[in-house]
Amino acid sequence: MPRTSKVWLSREQQDDFELFARSRTLAARLVQRAQILLMAAAHKPDREIALALGIARQTVALWQERFVEQGIAGIEKMPRARGDPARYCRRRLTRSSA
Repeated sequence: MPRTSKVWLSREQQDDFELFARSRTLAARLVQRAQILLMAAAHKPDREIALALGIARQTVALWQERFVEQGIAGIEKMPRARGDPARYCRRRLTRSSA
């Protein structure tokens, strides 16, 4: 059985995401995430959403899960882990700031 989402949108969220999905000035990633959530709220299966948008099914599931867990903040850009924190020598810092 195809996986369908647990995404539910309020009327206000629905309106906002419809504006986002039609936007020509927002970042493409936000437009795509809005499209994912609108289709998910319409009870489309993940596979159908992925095919319609030309993305992986896992990507569809990822953004739905983030929205369900974190709300609209979950679809905004997430900071990436960059490995170990940078290490600077005190001498280098004082030289570069002088």
